[in-house]
Amino acid sequence: MQFGLCNAAATFQRFIDEVLRNLPFVFAFVDDILVASSSPEEHLQHLQILFTRLQQYGLSLKPSKCIFGVTSIKFLGFKVSESGIEPLSDRVDCILNFPQPTTLTQLRRFLGLFNFYRRFVPKAAHLLAPLNKFLEGITNFKKSKKVSCKNLRDSIQWTEEAEQAFNDAKNALADAILLRHPIPGAKLSLWTDASDKAVGGSLMQLCQNNWEPVAFLSVKLSKSQQKWSTYDRELLAIYISVKRFRHMLEGRDFIIYTDQKPLMYAFMQNTDKCSPRQWRHLDFISQFSTDVRHINGTRNAVADALSRIEVNQISNSFLDFEALSKAQLEDNELQSFQNDEKSSLVFKRVPSPVSATELICDTSTGSPRPFVPHNFRRTIFEHFHNLAHPGVAASFQLIASRYVWPNMRKTVKDWVQNCIACQRSKVHRHTKTPLGTFALPDARFSHIHVDLIGPLPSSEGKSFA
Repeated sequence: MQFGLCNAAATFQRFIDEVLRNLPFVFAFVDDILVASSSPEEHLQHLQILFTRLQQYGLSLKPSKCIFGVTSIKFLGFKVSESGIEPLSDRVDCILNFPQPTTLTQLRRFLGLFNFYRRFVPKAAHLLAPLNKFLEGITNFKKSKKVSCKNLRDSIQWTEEAEQAFNDAKNALADAILLRHPIPGAKLSLWTDASDKAVGGSLMQLCQNNWEPVAFLSVKLSKSQQKWSTYDRELLAIYISVKRFRHMLEGRDFIIYTDQKPLMYAFMQNTDKCSPRQWRHLDFISQFSTDVRHINGTRNAVADALSRIEVNQISNSFLDFEALSKAQLEDNELQSFQNDEKSSLVFKRVPSPVSATELICDTSTGSPRPFVPHNFRRTIFEHFHNLAHPGVAASFQLIASRYVWPNMRKTVKDWVQNCIACQRSKVHRHTKTPLGTFALPDARFSHIHVDLIGPLPSSEGKSFA
């Protein structure tokens, strides 16, 4: 395929993903391939496997563009090493030496550079709030007739608060925190906070009795959200953080730390006291964890002190994972799938997050999905469907993102359509009008209206189209 076509990059990326399938030590982005190994000997084995796979698909490498056997490498604008991920020093220097913008175009250019490394800066939205005020009402001038190129060239009337925010943003990037590589099985915790302008969260993992940062999140509040109560804004911070980091939190026990003490009892209160928005947020959060703990704001950033807090593991699981593991070993459908070479599912044994057993899970989607034997399928369906009785598509998405079994779509569709509660309470508007009957024309050139034509009956008993 010739590059330059609108779908060339996506097509090539899909081809590379097919070439490197089932190679967990290889990470590819278009034509950039990164091989991560824990030792030099293992690295040689990984390279041999990679070269064999590339040769099978008729791909070749250019030696002058390859780097082998290094402990750190520049990859997609970041420095990747065994310690973690951090911004490139030369890229950061460009931002630190960026002059103070005089027009909205220059300001947007600076914010674009800063936001590329936004994930390394805690509370980035709060820092950039005074600068984003200059862009309020400015949208893409190609989509808005009210904004022209002349508006983007207007000079900025800098205030003392905006200048301080501009300098603080550059200094925060200079002191960017090293993000650690995620450790499989490490204990996780989610730290959230909310201010009058933004909400933020940090995902931490426990390593050698210290909390290490894995990712940061910062989102600016809209004008209506800024008017919410402190309780609602703190709840929104947890909701957004869980939604952003769900690929790391799903299926694992973790603790949510917040400085809003009433949130500790949010899952114990009567639902009649919650507003519809609060109930939606709590319902989503409860799918991942209900362990919310209070921490003073002054201690929110001290990792060493928090590593000594006693943590009690709790399990919100509605399944008996030990029984599920035993049922998997006796399931004939699972054995047929494992022996089927044409199947797109990739089954591996994955440690259970809540017990000492191992589950056979499909890892083709990037996140492990346990295979569910027949006896457990109805229990899983009722657990997710009875939360809010969603439709067929929503129920299937909730279950398929977490579990897998044969003919899941048809099974979920039949159970949803036969749900008594849904039939009693829901109004089915998508009804089909029965086919109508029309009298045959009694003279030439008479017309009747039809939707579907052919074959039509003739007066002689023969049909014609």
